Amino acid sequence: MSSSWLKKVMGALTVGALAMTVVVAQPAAEPAHAATSITTAHKHAADINTIFKETNKLRAAAGKSALKYNHKMTVVAYNWSAKMGGSVGLAHNGNYSKQIPSGWSRAGENVAYACHYGKDSAKIIVDNLRKSSGHYKNMIGDYNSVGLGVKWVGDCLWVTQNFAKYSKPVSNTLPGAVAKDYSYKYTKSIAAAKKASSTAASAKSSAAKSLATAKSSLATAKKYAASKKATSKTKSEYKKAKADYETAKTEYSRTSSRAASAKSAYANVKKYAKAGSSSKVKSYLSTAKSKASAAATYKSKTTSAKNKVVAHTAAAKKAMRK
Repeated sequence: MSSSWLKKVMGALTVGALAMTVVVAQPAAEPAHAATSITTAHKHAADINTIFKETNKLRAAAGKSALKYNHKMTVVAYNWSAKMGGSVGLAHNGNYSKQIPSGWSRAGENVAYACHYGKDSAKIIVDNLRKSSGHYKNMIGDYNSVGLGVKWVGDCLWVTQNFAKYSKPVSNTLPGAVAKDYSYKYTKSIAAAKKASSTAASAKSSAAKSLATAKSSLATAKKYAASKKATSKTKSEYKKAKADYETAKTEYSRTSSRAASAKSAYANVKKYAKAGSSSKVKSYLSTAKSKASAAATYKSKTTSAKNKVVAHTAAAKKAMRK
């Protein structure tokens, strides 16, 4: 870790920042701090949004892709800013690389503070970090995710930027952007609804394959029935195959309908989780699960009907004159 001081003095106004640090070695996984700090982040929405947008402006100007805002990284960053503003003072978090979500391939951190600048503090901090080659390198670096912790202590704004690169970066709603995003409170419900939707989608896919097989088999049975070698038994089996194919179509349609409903319910779980509506989340999660269960049932019926079509086709062939 390298460090140096960047200071700017304008009368009684002071901005301070510690040089960047970049970590490239994979650390042992360590849980992030308590998620309750995410709620606290909403109290500092204006400053977080300013730092996030100004940092991405720098990246855009440098031809870099925008960073995605990460709630869990913000939890880590916020707790460190609170410590700096308390007894620690301006310093790096020696454990940030272990506290942010694991799975990153590259991670970095910028820390800073500004006193007596009021509502302009966040932008002034970014401007000063930009003037430091090390900090600027972090802000336009090979990262795709960022956590932003801001903490006011008196007239001083303490800031922590945690950067990371993930193979599959998450993208959370910025605090205070349109509406507060309470999704983090319903992670289990969202995951359960997603699983239900996926289960229903798999049932639909399986039912579709069964229907395709039934259709192909029916076409074969029809050829047998139209053949000069067809017997009354052959034709009878074709009619049965046709009837069972219609059943397969009906059951597939029901499977598809329930899969669509489960998908819609999952979307609503995410929607109302974001809004913080517990009753709606619970209701739509129940719907997602019930529709997934129904989809699985109708998929089984589609498969059963397909098997009958195949069996009747085989019987039609067997009944033909030699």
